[in-house]
Amino acid sequence: MLVEELSEAQSALKRIQRISKYMAVILKVAVILFCLVWVAIIIALGLMALSFIPSNSAVEASTVIPFGFYGFATILLLIILQGVFSDIAKGSSPFTKKQVRRFRWAALVLFLGAVLEALFSSGAQFLIQSENMNVEYRDSSNGNILSINAGSILGSALLLTMSFVFEYGVILQEFTDDTL
Repeated sequence: MLVEELSEAQSALKRIQRISKYMAVILKVAVILFCLVWVAIIIALGLMALSFIPSNSAVEASTVIPFGFYGFATILLLIILQGVFSDIAKGSSPFTKKQVRRFRWAALVLFLGAVLEALFSSGAQFLIQSENMNVEYRDSSNGNILSINAGSILGSALLLTMSFVFEYGVILQEFTDDTL
């Protein structure tokens, strides 16, 4: 009975490692492709902002900077995810302090993105909308708009919560390792 359970657990671990290996490769390709597209869009927006490329609408720094940061944040998040799956594919436990730090960095990046977007949103009309969960405050006297990205804030809170769950898993794993 115990031998069968051990065999099933080892089989499940091998399956998870194999899936994690594929996910790590897919995410690595996604990082490369996203970087190429992101750089091309940033260059095009920069050239439009400097009026080297004609455009029908004004491209301002208040549009380019948040878009640039969100692209950078997306690349960081993809790299963090790729690192998580890569470590699991190598046989490392997901409950390590390294994973906890990764989740906290991801939470920080998302939160900073929401703050940056709110700072640049005052009175700006975005050419590129990055998310759909925006909360907007409109000042009727002068028409200014303050946009707060609730999706990024909630995602940040979720990742921070996951970091505490993983930290708890690290403590439990250390405790069981000490007792065995």
